[in-house]
Amino acid sequence: MLSLFEGIVPVPKAYWVDPDATFLPYPALIYGFSEGVTKPSRSTSNVTGLGINLGIELRERLTPHFLSQLALIHKAPIDHPALTAFDKPDTPYRAAEWALNWWERVWEEDAGEDIPLMRFAAGWMRHNLPRADRHSIIHADYRTGNFLFDEESARITAWLDWELAHIGDRHEDLAWTMSPAFGHYSEGGDFLTCGLLPETQFLARYEEASGLPAIPATLHFYRVLSAYKAIVIVLGAGFRNARNGKSHQDVLLVWLMGLAYPLLEELRSRLEEAI
Repeated sequence: MLSLFEGIVPVPKAYWVDPDATFLPYPALIYGFSEGVTKPSRSTSNVTGLGINLGIELRERLTPHFLSQLALIHKAPIDHPALTAFDKPDTPYRAAEWALNWWERVWEEDAGEDIPLMRFAAGWMRHNLPRADRHSIIHADYRTGNFLFDEESARITAWLDWELAHIGDRHEDLAWTMSPAFGHYSEGGDFLTCGLLPETQFLARYEEASGLPAIPATLHFYRVLSAYKAIVIVLGAGFRNARNGKSHQDVLLVWLMGLAYPLLEELRSRLEEAI
């Protein structure tokens, strides 16, 4: 992915990959250093990019880059030689099916206790898989907090955290980016997607930048999936890692588990809208 996007969107230069931990203690990727910050120097946001407030001036200057680079990712060719290791959906419904399979399996393996709403949500999604109108490269964690930028020029210098990248439906990226966990309210009381724009403006600007439509029914499915995925991450994988001592960030992971309850409410409300 990094090789493909070098020169298209800002990414660190990749140098070495050690997938089998032959040379390093763990499977690892070594790439170049990139200048920039993830949040303004005076920001008081939470960890991991949650609720970053860029301020009026920075958000206005960063928004065009944020949207145009997402459009470039989604319009990049999925048959590029650099992507031979990536599975390509073979039917219009396969992208949604694979995404659901992925996160449902993680939940089944990592959850500390059963949550009936999660089973209900997985069943609803299984019976309402949307048809993809095209397949795109999906970053899968495209949001404020996962890019570096130069504060003076308001230029994005690097997109980070590509470990979930795959080939799927662009609505998966849109829905994740629009998660309430990554936004905040503006000075005028509007909720800003990723701290940048209100949802309707965000989608309109994305459609303008990409030339691709944001299909409401498909987007709603992926908003259900995004809430489900976020719960799996913080209440499933995060719990298992903390419980088993698999991470040096166990305190952070336990703190993040508290986000599961507003996320469960988001999941419930989005399902209720659909039903």
